[in-house]
Amino acid sequence: MNNGVNNSELKIEPVQSEQPKENIQPTEPKPEPAQPKVEEQQSLGSNVKIAPVQPMYDENGKVIHQPEPVAPKKAPEPPRPEITQPTPTVPGEPPQIQIKEEEKKELQAVANQAAEQPKPKKKLSMTPLFLIIIVALIGGIIYINNDKESTIKQLKNQNIVIDTNDEKIQLDKNSTLVQDLYNKVVTTVKEDWANPNLDDEMKRYLAFRQLNSNMFYDSHCNLFDQNKIYNYTCDDKDFKPKAFKEEMLKLELKKMFGENSQIETGNIQLGRQCIGGYEYIPERGEYVQGKCIENLAITIDVKKEIVEAYRINDEVYIVEETKYISGNKGDIPETLKDGLYTHTFKLDTNLNYAYISKTYKTKY
Repeated sequence: MNNGVNNSELKIEPVQSEQPKENIQPTEPKPEPAQPKVEEQQSLGSNVKIAPVQPMYDENGKVIHQPEPVAPKKAPEPPRPEITQPTPTVPGEPPQIQIKEEEKKELQAVANQAAEQPKPKKKLSMTPLFLIIIVALIGGIIYINNDKESTIKQLKNQNIVIDTNDEKIQLDKNSTLVQDLYNKVVTTVKEDWANPNLDDEMKRYLAFRQLNSNMFYDSHCNLFDQNKIYNYTCDDKDFKPKAFKEEMLKLELKKMFGENSQIETGNIQLGRQCIGGYEYIPERGEYVQGKCIENLAITIDVKKEIVEAYRINDEVYIVEETKYISGNKGDIPETLKDGLYTHTFKLDTNLNYAYISKTYKTKY
């Protein structure tokens, strides 16, 4: 309150106007208090007008009561979805928020609509494909080049250089290559007498000769049939046979006669003589040694030597001169012929020289 005047008891009486006197100075007009403007607030699409509250004045124009300004009414907030906070199933973990079923359906509809919209197709760039092809080609060239250099290196170690012409190149008869190949195929007079030909029987026997001693082991005579191998028998009572695995002979056959060689399986025996003497038993997958019943002796001798060794492209030729000498007890059989025998070897895919032929030519 102002000047101790109680607003509730104040009475305002009309002032009677007096006649103006000559010496009275005119009073200045009282300033009118500023009227607050009408405030507008928009809520829910409509304008709500709030009337201003007027202050009270005394007869002298002084404010005797200033009312509190009325705050504009706030628009009510839109309703929010009710979210319940369930009790967490695991202590210490936050509870999961539950959403009303209507809102779930709305969210699901929005998700389905987004999923149905076709995704833009990505354009495939051909650059990565070209890079992969280029890298593969470079890798293949490097691999082939390295493999070729390795092959040439191995051939140089054997004193063999492969060319594409048909030139006949002489080889040292005492070189490691020539001697190694020749020792694999040279035969004794007894072996020539039993079988002078290079057939499957002789090929199995020559491969058998390449087996190492550690490939043989003590065995037994089970399933040995003396009717399938002439002049041999097997009895566990008085004989302990040796044996070796079928796979060992197959390996030596491929190494000696080529990876693609097709040689018939059979016993290791030359002719009907006691040479070799291993019966093939397929049920055991083994070659089992037999005991010779009668060993025939011969009195023929032979002299063999290398007279020439040469190569043409990837083939090596070793020419052997053979001379049979008769003993005191008979003539030389017609199957044993003096002359020149040429052993031919061809470089195989595994860089072994495969024995491919043996040809005869008379010397005179």
